Amino acid sequence: FVHLHTRSWFSFGAGGSSPEALVTRAAELGQPALGLTDLHGVYGMVRFQKACKAMGIHAVVGGEVLIDGSPLVLLARSPQGYRDLCSLLTRAHLASAGLQDGDLALLGERMAVSGTRTVADVGSLVSARVDAMNAGNSANLSGGDPDTTPNIGDIRFIGSGKTDTPLNILPTPMRPVPTVNLELLGTYADDLICLTGGRTGTLWQLASRRQDTAANAWLRTLREIFDDGQDGRRLYVELIHGLLPEDAAIAARLHHLATGQQLPTVATNDVRFATPANWRRYDLLTCARLNIRVSEPHAERPRNAEAYLKSEAQLRHLLPYPEAFDHTVEIAESCRVDLVPEFITPPSAIIPGGKTARSYLTELCNAGLQDLYAPDKRAAAQAQYDRELKVITDLELEEFFLVVHEVVSVARQRGIRCAGRGSAANSIIAFLLRITAVDPIRHNLLFERFLHGGRKGTPDIDVDFDADRRDEVIAALEASTR
Repeated sequence: FVHLHTRSWFSFGAGGSSPEALVTRAAELGQPALGLTDLHGVYGMVRFQKACKAMGIHAVVGGEVLIDGSPLVLLARSPQGYRDLCSLLTRAHLASAGLQDGDLALLGERMAVSGTRTVADVGSLVSARVDAMNAGNSANLSGGDPDTTPNIGDIRFIGSGKTDTPLNILPTPMRPVPTVNLELLGTYADDLICLTGGRTGTLWQLASRRQDTAANAWLRTLREIFDDGQDGRRLYVELIHGLLPEDAAIAARLHHLATGQQLPTVATNDVRFATPANWRRYDLLTCARLNIRVSEPHAERPRNAEAYLKSEAQLRHLLPYPEAFDHTVEIAESCRVDLVPEFITPPSAIIPGGKTARSYLTELCNAGLQDLYAPDKRAAAQAQYDRELKVITDLELEEFFLVVHEVVSVARQRGIRCAGRGSAANSIIAFLLRITAVDPIRHNLLFERFLHGGRKGTPDIDVDFDADRRDEVIAALEASTR
């Protein structure tokens, strides 16, 4: 059995445990995998996958996305599925801010016109203008020209011509909840698996009100989106039991609906925290999200402490549907997304014809030795260079260094300020390639602090670029690899 509907505290007020605590609990229960499906985002996914690798269990990547205001659990079957999930979430947040895809370019243009560098800067600018308006100085904000005065709350900066497009980029309590429609869901559904959601989901709500006709219509709608010709095996009816009086009857009704539509079921606990001891924290976070006192009742507050990561035996006792448990393992095995691979494969370097990566790296470094070291200093530099080159070639990192050299060269050819920093400054090869500007021989720096023969994967080379022109470097590199 695998928990596939699980929130962490990266659901921001709608989950009560860290990703690491959830993974630790699943490992203690001997479960082979765990899914993380935070509400509105995948913010904790890297921490979650790292914790899963440390504990030796398989990580299932997903999220809880609102579709026309109602949650569905979406699980990524592949890297493409993860990209599609992120696209859905991004568009949901853009829509909640009053933005569409085309507005992003417009926002960048207006930021340039207003002299700001980030969305946060634009927000600060508008906040200052709000204060000025509240003080009665609105006539002086833009020279009295109403066409260039920002709409406070809409934020209207004029770019190349007059426009009335609103850009609600400031996060406020009044911003609508992020949601997408069914049409957009269908656009990104091919590599996603859908669970119908817990007690706040449309299907559960319809079943609780005995609206079978509407429930069947909803399932048919979802099946049209997720049916890939394999008997709807990307759509699963979610069964939960949180020890509330109505749960057993509703689970039975959902199972009946699934059987009638020949859809598979899946058992979950709609997990919000790792152990019962975390219930109070989850309740407190819920109150904070709802802006209510802990003494005030609210429908969204937990009615008991049962939404924790339970054992298979506990759930089988509550949900007598064996196939729903078998399906959790099948789903987990079909979902393969690795966000933190052991090794990163760098892009290929541009190497002149007739040369290898090693010979070209050697040529560049030899030129650097001649340019940067006086004759009486070259012997020590050559010895250090030879030692470093052996480590780099043993680790097959020649192309990695050449790629970083290309990036720095592209920036300098365009007059864009850049500088390598950090432990890479301990390497004479980084110095000879002009990646860094620190002479490790002169300053007696230890190369092994940067790279050694026992290292796995690529080393860290940090390069800072002029923030105003960083995009130029990226665009040039993208153009060179087309």
